[in-house]
Amino acid sequence: MKDKLKKLTFAMLLMAMASTAAFAEVLTDSSDDVVWGYCDDDIYTSLGMGENEPFKCAIRIPSAVLAKYKGCTISRIDVRLVFNVTELVPVISTGGSENYADQPARLGVEGWNEIELENPYTIGTNDLYVGYQYVGSFAAATSKIRSEYGIYGFEEGKWEDYSEEGWGSFSIRFHIKGNNLPMDVAMMTNESIESPLGESVKLTPTIQNLSPEKVNSLTVHCYIDGVFEGSHEVAADIEKGKYGLLPFTITPSASPGMHNIKIQVVSINGKQDVDETNNTVTIPLTVIGKSFARRIVMEEITGTWCGHCPRGIHAMKTMAEKYPDNFIGIAVHGGDDEMAGADNYDALLYNILGGNFPSSIANRNSKYRLQASLGEMEDAMLAMKDNAIADIKAEMSVLDADTTAVMIKTNTEFGMDLTVPFRIAYVVVENGVGPYVQENYYSGSNVDLGGLEKEGQYIYMTFNDVARGIYDGFNGVEGSLPSTIKSGEVYSYDYRLQLPQNIDNKANIEVVAMIINQDSGEIANACKCKYDGKADNIRDIMDATSKETIIYNINGIRQDAPQRGINIIRMSNGMTRKMMVTGEK
Repeated sequence: MKDKLKKLTFAMLLMAMASTAAFAEVLTDSSDDVVWGYCDDDIYTSLGMGENEPFKCAIRIPSAVLAKYKGCTISRIDVRLVFNVTELVPVISTGGSENYADQPARLGVEGWNEIELENPYTIGTNDLYVGYQYVGSFAAATSKIRSEYGIYGFEEGKWEDYSEEGWGSFSIRFHIKGNNLPMDVAMMTNESIESPLGESVKLTPTIQNLSPEKVNSLTVHCYIDGVFEGSHEVAADIEKGKYGLLPFTITPSASPGMHNIKIQVVSINGKQDVDETNNTVTIPLTVIGKSFARRIVMEEITGTWCGHCPRGIHAMKTMAEKYPDNFIGIAVHGGDDEMAGADNYDALLYNILGGNFPSSIANRNSKYRLQASLGEMEDAMLAMKDNAIADIKAEMSVLDADTTAVMIKTNTEFGMDLTVPFRIAYVVVENGVGPYVQENYYSGSNVDLGGLEKEGQYIYMTFNDVARGIYDGFNGVEGSLPSTIKSGEVYSYDYRLQLPQNIDNKANIEVVAMIINQDSGEIANACKCKYDGKADNIRDIMDATSKETIIYNINGIRQDAPQRGINIIRMSNGMTRKMMVTGEK
């Protein structure tokens, strides 16, 4: 079923995004309950099994979380749909096929559906799966909020966890009624902060209001590397069950390097936060001794078959034109597309972005997982463009007359000492690909897409920044950067890249070199290089600074010529370089 769901959800994202305003009905409030769920009010995508097919979905609440509500009752389940459906039934299960909320089916309508339970369910000591079942199309809305418990589907007699698929969490909320319900907020964050030494840091963790009343103020304690930094009174305006930001500023007295900021909510509206299991988050802080300008890598998934993808095409083109020195676009084509099949990019297509076409991510930072719109891309780039911890420069030269391989020379510098593992990844992109026919659902619309809205439903287009592959894999080349980084030291690395066979015109290729943090998966910085017009060979590269060289393999054994893998080349002037050789020489 997972594979079927994956195939059936590709084109839903923009429809959901464009309709968000229409879906945002105000739900009935109740002053004596707590509203629980893992979703916000935005729609990320939608799932289902197809036309007139039953689909059963839920969120999971662990028994440890429900312990503070033991004896209270679930009185109502709210579910969000993106299409009208039939046979809508609420679901409460302890992990099997049983349904403790079974009641007569009803019609479900586009938007939020409030389902009052005819027999409220009394919370006990078990994990609960709370959701719904319906018959219809791809109607089950999801939110961009990600939780390990936020997205389950029922198949073959058991609940399957889809949290690793990148589809967000189901838009499901339920209401708990009871006496003396606790004041509680859940904190979460996907932030990582990079800041120059001595500068103030703005923190914006997300909180979910799980209290029986609106949150107006919070008292927050902050710690840096376990040392108390201070207490902060923060104003808030968060309705029951909703998410909001908790913004406040600190000036950390920390030396250059990697640190941790712990944020703990201690009171809500002047009342104690009773649940200490969910009121704390830790944010990684990198204090930079020397910072660099950051170039933003926007990896987008797109397809000629996707009628909503002109939105992403327009956004990527506009960003490249407006920010030529700071923006690097990589368009990964997928699905039934003649440009699909970029080497090693399945992790982006199906895990990070969950097969939602079009969508994108900036510098592989989960905070900036986007719907490939121009406004989102520009906001992300402006928020991230300063204070990179490293810089990278690259040059490309051709190694043979047939241009089957290129040599990429990189120089990388960090602004601080680090023991975090980093690698360099190399992405081959091609410009001027096509023309191919692009489907265009925006034809005749009033959405400004730089003129694409004035074109027909099918457009003959040439495509830029088309990803042909990422090497030596999605996370980069092992050994391309040392395990211990010293501030200010320049690390040189040569990578022999065998060009993929899916390139149409080798004169139009560029290579993006990206520094990837192996712990976080994020891109620390990147650059793009083009062929410099020189037809070099491996021996020419070694002779550029000296006529005599000594070549060793990674084990220190002397070689007559570079071998496949990592080579250590010692020049007669005392310089040494690493060179990676892949494929056939």
